[in-house]
Amino acid sequence: MIEVRNLTKCYGRVLAVDNISFDVATGQVVGFLGPNGAGKSTTLRILTCYLPATSGRASIDGLDVLADSLAVRRKIGYMPESVPLPGEMRAGEYLMYRAALRDIPARERRAAVDRAAEQCWLSQPEDMTRRRLDQLSRGYRQRVGLADVLLHDPPVLVLDEPMIGLDPAQIRSMRELITALGSDHTVILSSHILAEVEQICSRLVIIAGGKIAATGTPAELRRRVTGPSRIIAEMKGAAPEQLVAAAGALTGVGGVAHAPAGSWTRLTIDADGENDPRSALAAMAAEKGYPIRELRREVASLEEFFVQITYEQNVQAGDRLRPRQGCSHRRGDEPAGKRPVVHQPGHPPRAPSAGHAAMRDPPPIRRPGSQSDRTVKNLRGLFAIQFIDPQTQFRPIEAPNTQFPSVGRPACEQTPRSRRCRPTRNTRT
Repeated sequence: MIEVRNLTKCYGRVLAVDNISFDVATGQVVGFLGPNGAGKSTTLRILTCYLPATSGRASIDGLDVLADSLAVRRKIGYMPESVPLPGEMRAGEYLMYRAALRDIPARERRAAVDRAAEQCWLSQPEDMTRRRLDQLSRGYRQRVGLADVLLHDPPVLVLDEPMIGLDPAQIRSMRELITALGSDHTVILSSHILAEVEQICSRLVIIAGGKIAATGTPAELRRRVTGPSRIIAEMKGAAPEQLVAAAGALTGVGGVAHAPAGSWTRLTIDADGENDPRSALAAMAAEKGYPIRELRREVASLEEFFVQITYEQNVQAGDRLRPRQGCSHRRGDEPAGKRPVVHQPGHPPRAPSAGHAAMRDPPPIRRPGSQSDRTVKNLRGLFAIQFIDPQTQFRPIEAPNTQFPSVGRPACEQTPRSRRCRPTRNTRT
């Protein structure tokens, strides 16, 4: 359904998205994760036709987001992180207006608005569609934005931080709604609430430093956390040193550390590779008569993997500030001496330096008789000037203009600069 190939986006010299590629199959709920400034929102805006890519290709249901922009917009519902809502409209009026913009037939708009409002908890337990948008809280504004996305029932939903500003009960309801929408829609969502993403999404795409850092299911990504798996056991019946020696003699145990836990001894056991020594540890404790209060395996969380993988990518984040092939650099990136240097009159010439290449060119000089000078004079002739004298009323001063006889010459050119003047539309002389 969604296909991204070698997508790159540059903002001047900053490489926001660096040659990323990924796919989203029909019916999948995919989480698009990354730290702030990683390129998540930029990628989503490219997919939703709000931004053009510097290079690469992205398609929705086989339609190119650049060549078939209007057709792509009919197939997607995009909810930005900050939903822009006109505060003077009521929620119901706004949804009806949006339904008309989405070409929903007039006799079907009310049903579509009611359905979306019910899905997003705007009509019950309290009818919020009659409230003005500037009177709604952040959570209700997010609901209105989501209802707008669902009006035309698009096959692809792109949600940028849909749970921001919601309370815990609303987050649970949002999770259930997105899970239900995933059965009939393709959903790609961006969020910083990793625990919710782990429960909602069947697949994750992590971006860091403008590059794809990892893709896979939450279980696959948790297994990629570096370091051995750990077994936590609380036992007693012997001295801590004897418990450590007995646990360390088991097959598949790499190292054992202990700490007191009241009258019990807490053992932290590092397993070798994929080995799971819990069964051997339980058999050893039963054989020697050691009581066991706790025996579990610590599972790596998605948060640990996220922190680890984004740290590795952000170490190389300085490369994003370097010019890359395909980036549109601003003027001034040429080496010093390769472009003309224009000096302002009355100022000493500035010698080119290494830092001069990174500066913007000085503004062009308007020379008398040049095309720019004639343009400015013609524009001046279109307006007359009135004096603003604090002791008298406004008094227009007009003079004949040889180039534009129907308008007056600007009066500021004939008076001292100490007087204030204001341009106004001139009348015919």
